Amino acid sequence: MKTERKNVNRGFKKLLVWQDAVSLYVLAFEIFGKFPFELKKIAANSIDAAHSISRNIWKVTAEGA
Repeated sequence: MKTERKNVNRGFKKLLVWQDAVSLYVLAFEIFGKFPFELKKIAANSIDAAHSISRNIWKVTAEGA
C-alpha cells in the first residue's frame, strides 16, 4: 500500500538561492572529496557546512516561515 505525501509543496526548489546552495554543495563535494586522508575531517566539515545551507532553506520553507 502506497501512502501519499502530505507535504507536496516543493516551491523552495524554484528559489535561486536554494539552487545556488545545491550548486555550492556539489562544488564543495568535488573539491574536498579529493583531499588527502589526513585532511578528511576538515573536508567532511566543509562539505557538511555547504550542505546545511540548502537544508536550512528547505526547513524554513517547509515550516512556512
